[in-house]
Amino acid sequence: MQVWQQKLQDFSHRTAAEAKRDGNAADNQLKIAWAKTQVEAEKLQTASADGWESAKISFEKASRELSDAWDKIRPQDK
Repeated sequence: MQVWQQKLQDFSHRTAAEAKRDGNAADNQLKIAWAKTQVEAEKLQTASADGWESAKISFEKASRELSDAWDKIRPQDK
């Protein structure tokens, strides 16, 4: 029983550490995606007529990446 108790405790600690690490990584991805979306939104607002379509595509891509990052952290809020 003591061996199993130790195994389960070790597993629990390892799982908690992995969850924290994964949560931190997801949080970082979300922050990066948000920053990129802000940059692309600014470019979209200041784009010339010739560059507007390219800026729009970049903004849409950044927005999708932000949405994907959010869905990883908060899938219940899709």
